[in-house]
Amino acid sequence: KDAEVQALVAKLEKAESLAVRHERELSEVKKENGNLKIQMASKTEKSCEPAVKESVLSGKQSPRTPVPATPKKTQQGSILRSCNLVSVSKRRKV
Repeated sequence: KDAEVQALVAKLEKAESLAVRHERELSEVKKENGNLKIQMASKTEKSCEPAVKESVLSGKQSPRTPVPATPKKTQQGSILRSCNLVSVSKRRKV
């Protein structure tokens, strides 16, 4: 019986260590995912900022880029559109 109990205990410990490892891997993946989201956000902000700063520094409105009649339903398009909105709203405050 002792041998059986020890075998069961060993199995349990192995399962526990596996569970712990999975937990760790999962938290690392979640962390990476969070970092990626942060990177994406900072990239879109950076791409907006120079134009905004330029127009504020020069004190004149930069020529507006013509918006295509049929906006593409892409994520990049919506990001660009939100950039334009941000720069316009910042310009109005100045």
